Amino acid sequence: MADLTLITSSDSAPSDSEKTTWPFRIMAGALLLSVFLSAFVLPSPEGLELVRDLIYVAIVAVFLIRWRLAVVRHEQSRSWSLYFTLILLAPLIVFLSEPILKAL
Repeated sequence: MADLTLITSSDSAPSDSEKTTWPFRIMAGALLLSVFLSAFVLPSPEGLELVRDLIYVAIVAVFLIRWRLAVVRHEQSRSWSLYFTLILLAPLIVFLSEPILKAL
């Protein structure tokens, strides 16, 4: 017969050592604010919309991949602040890169 074991609340709930220190609400809020700023604040010069959008999508992809890895690995470091800053500054980075792209 199959061995039946009971799952208690202590078995199903992650312990403090298994939780990540990356704050979900703060990171999700920063991502939403960044998307809002990039969609409504950044001007769209002629001919650079695709390049600008690709740069922004690349930054957001790096952010999302790194955030997911931190949650899966249950990281306890404070490195999330670097990625928090990156995603908030992403629209500014894209905006400042436009003159460089125009010169190319």
